[in-house]
Amino acid sequence: AAPSKADRDDWVLVLDDSQADAELAIEALRQPAAAVEWLRADTRGSFQAALANGPWDLILADFTLQHFSGIEALKLLKSSGHDIPLLLVSGTVGEEVIVEGMRAGADDFFGKGRLTRLAPVAERAIREAGHRREKARVEQEKRFLLERWRLHERQMVTQLSHKTEELRLLAERWRLLVDHAIDGVALQQAIWASPGCLSDYRFLEWNPAAQRILGLDPGQVIGRTAGEVWPAGLQNGWLARYARVLTTGRSERIEDCPVTVGGIEKR
Repeated sequence: AAPSKADRDDWVLVLDDSQADAELAIEALRQPAAAVEWLRADTRGSFQAALANGPWDLILADFTLQHFSGIEALKLLKSSGHDIPLLLVSGTVGEEVIVEGMRAGADDFFGKGRLTRLAPVAERAIREAGHRREKARVEQEKRFLLERWRLHERQMVTQLSHKTEELRLLAERWRLLVDHAIDGVALQQAIWASPGCLSDYRFLEWNPAAQRILGLDPGQVIGRTAGEVWPAGLQNGWLARYARVLTTGRSERIEDCPVTVGGIEKR
């Protein structure tokens, strides 16, 4: 049966067609009193089934079986995407065999009669695989967060583009409305001496109708204050009315409030 990750230490999958050789290898792992649970597979099918039903901490694979091999097992492991250290074990250890195993990606190679170093090497391989998996997990999380941020950024850019287009259309409509209005329109910025006390206001917009009615072109008005354009106008109650409108938010109709421009009184 496949192992459960709960309440256990190291689980080892042993690929060997000899029960006795598998037990010897497991005993070598247990020499430092390490807790080891294990399962033996001896064919391609049983190995694939066990690999799919892990999780495994370590694989010990015999280099040569009757109808399978450790090299083939290593290829299956690599193609599965699992990061599990695999140690090759062989009854005949020649240089060519070792080179072939290491080139295939084995973590280490042992002769069946020389298992004294198996436990520390296995411990190191398990530890390094754990570090690799943790690093891969962190990198995957970083990629996930980066992709979420990029998606959020794209959404924000799209929303900003829409808002920019909306503002552009509103500005165009405002300009058409102001430029073609038959009444004089002036956009003004309030200048407060203190809270509730309006001291002056500055002209920001001045439409053609205002120019026609009052005889002042935009260059004479925009950017200047009312006190600069018609000082006497500040004394006739305009500021008090403006302050009331601004503080209450309620509009007022102002009639018969003359201003003097160029020595000529205009209403």
